[in-house]
Amino acid sequence: MAELDGLETKSLAAELGQKKDKYFELERQVNKDAENERNHLEEQMKELLGREETLNLNKEQIHSNIVQLDAKSEQSVLDCFEFVNKYPGLTRHLSEVFGMLLPGAMAAMEWIDAQVGRGDSAREVRGVQMKIGFNGKWKTSMAELSGGQRSLLALSFLLAMLKYRPAPFYILDEIDSAMDLSHTENIGYIISRFFPQSQFIVISLKGGLFNAGNVLFRTNLVDGRSQIGRYDLKRDREAKGRSSPQDRPGNKQRMDAEKQRLSAGSQAVRRHP
Repeated sequence: MAELDGLETKSLAAELGQKKDKYFELERQVNKDAENERNHLEEQMKELLGREETLNLNKEQIHSNIVQLDAKSEQSVLDCFEFVNKYPGLTRHLSEVFGMLLPGAMAAMEWIDAQVGRGDSAREVRGVQMKIGFNGKWKTSMAELSGGQRSLLALSFLLAMLKYRPAPFYILDEIDSAMDLSHTENIGYIISRFFPQSQFIVISLKGGLFNAGNVLFRTNLVDGRSQIGRYDLKRDREAKGRSSPQDRPGNKQRMDAEKQRLSAGSQAVRRHP
């Protein structure tokens, strides 16, 4: 029995030694910092979840801001459209300016709905269409207009827009280069009459436009060099007791008659759309 007990003890001791070796071998493979890393990862997760919540809140706020800005932008466009296209009295601002630039003409804007895109990406959009007429009759297509008439229509639209929200000053660079002298004089009349609160810096080669100004800077080439002269047109007119071109009886009466014609035509359009 003593030998058996000795053998069993030796076997157990050997097995114990093997298990110790296995333990130390496995111990080297165990990450003793796993708990600390786990805590660190939990903190990072909490921080990321907090960022996600903040981003979601910011996303909702940005979306709300976009909706508000879109609504304000659309309302601004509607207000501008109504101002440019409305009847101040009995005539439209746009039609009034266009009729003064091109006697006998009238203009208006209207909303149109159109579809853009194809398939699933197709969507409905709303736009503005311009139409013009002469002597009380509307044209069916803008293609019927000449290049000069289109230029006058574009300028009329711009000036009507400027009446909606005037700026302190404007710069116009040879806008009359392709226009007749009569149209040039009309531009000078409209600027001086409808924009008294604004300053215009106008570059022109035609007297019909710059003669309506208060101050003229003229550039001349003398002996191969440019010389600039300043002329106070308003002071000269006052000294000579003359009115400005836009206030002369002929021009004023012609423009007043054109406004009366536009008023009558606009009233007819309102009653018979």
